[in-house]
Amino acid sequence: MSRNSPATYPVHPAAAIWPMLTDDELDSMAADIKANGLQTAIVLDAEGRVLDGRNRLEACRRAGVEPRFETFKGDAVPFILSANLERRSP
Repeated sequence: MSRNSPATYPVHPAAAIWPMLTDDELDSMAADIKANGLQTAIVLDAEGRVLDGRNRLEACRRAGVEPRFETFKGDAVPFILSANLERRSP
């Protein structure tokens, strides 16, 4: 399994309530990332769990692009809610 495989990074339970994009949406995101690079890093907690960016992580895998990561140091749940509530509904 490659390092940037989504399966390599467990998802924080609070982040898992939002659904993944459809295959077509992920393919579109992957094409954009391949053409323009990953614009926003995937955010992990100190345990290596994905707090934000699991769709970007999958799109990177599909595009063959090495993802960038940032580690969030703080309370994960408020961060996850803030990052997702206004953009997406579960």
